[in-house]
Amino acid sequence: MIEVSSKVPKKNINDSDARIKVKQFVKSLRKDCGGAVGFYKKLYGVAPVGNQSGTLNNYVNRGVYSPEFMALLTEKFDLFEKTLGEVYFGEKPDDTEVGQG
Repeated sequence: MIEVSSKVPKKNINDSDARIKVKQFVKSLRKDCGGAVGFYKKLYGVAPVGNQSGTLNNYVNRGVYSPEFMALLTEKFDLFEKTLGEVYFGEKPDDTEVGQG
């Protein structure tokens, strides 16, 4: 009898294309805001206090984002029309491909 593991194999995401692309995407949003301080203000609506912008900057540079952070970006940067493909792979599928698969 063959044993089947119920555990999902973990892929090393340190250098995955998707991680690199999403990090580039978020960094471009930060750059459009004029840097870490402007990015913080856009996300949270207030000026950073102390090292808050530095902490956010480090988080952006690491490139491992929580779903809550991605939701905040979507809301504050009005990214509702962006596809996951655009965010994670830098490309938008043809209209004929959407929903196929």
